Amino acid sequence: MARILDQIPARPRARRIARLGPPVLLAVLLAGAGLSARGTEAPLAADPAPAAGVSAEDRAALSRANAFLNDIGTLRGRFEQLSETGLARGTFYMSRPGKLRFEYDPPAQIRFIVDGTWVGIDDIELETVNRYPLSATPLKVLLAEDVDLGRDTEIVAIEHMPGQTRITLRKDDGAAQGELTLVFSRPDFELQQWVVTDAQGTRTSIRLAEVEHDVELSPSLFVIHDYSIDF
Repeated sequence: MARILDQIPARPRARRIARLGPPVLLAVLLAGAGLSARGTEAPLAADPAPAAGVSAEDRAALSRANAFLNDIGTLRGRFEQLSETGLARGTFYMSRPGKLRFEYDPPAQIRFIVDGTWVGIDDIELETVNRYPLSATPLKVLLAEDVDLGRDTEIVAIEHMPGQTRITLRKDDGAAQGELTLVFSRPDFELQQWVVTDAQGTRTSIRLAEVEHDVELSPSLFVIHDYSIDF
């Protein structure tokens, strides 16, 4: 289940990032509800009601994942996004529940903002914003006020390995189809990375680093800009 994405070195450019489109950018996000960690790589998943074949160790992992995510208030840190189109880096901000912001490093001029209802992809250079309902993206699982990773999804796999636990979940109905894989460190059980695979098979990995917890964040960070009211 853990597939390694080929790292294709590529310096992100503003227009190139803009062409990545919703399937790639919505994965950021995945961001989601309680991000935290130092960079690592891997895919993973979520937690539901115990199904057949779920061991006591698996149930404990799901419980710890939910507890960790629900315990997060605000976060700030660095991220690395790896997709089929290349590698991009930047800074993220998160305020639970429902709010997230990703800013790509220059020369890219893209901001990815979740305001609690909408996901906005803001192209600063082109002065355009594309909006998508948060409820139609995998982010809703991680940004929920009450995170229950398995409540509305199917658990695909729970993998225990040296230094990390990987949880993969799938949603096959509705708008937010695809798989979400979460990678937690062990033994501290912090979220290090997640991978989103959409309904078309597009995979995007987000690795976190230099994460700060419980930082003061301005509400303006999570406001999606409206270029139509600019004069």
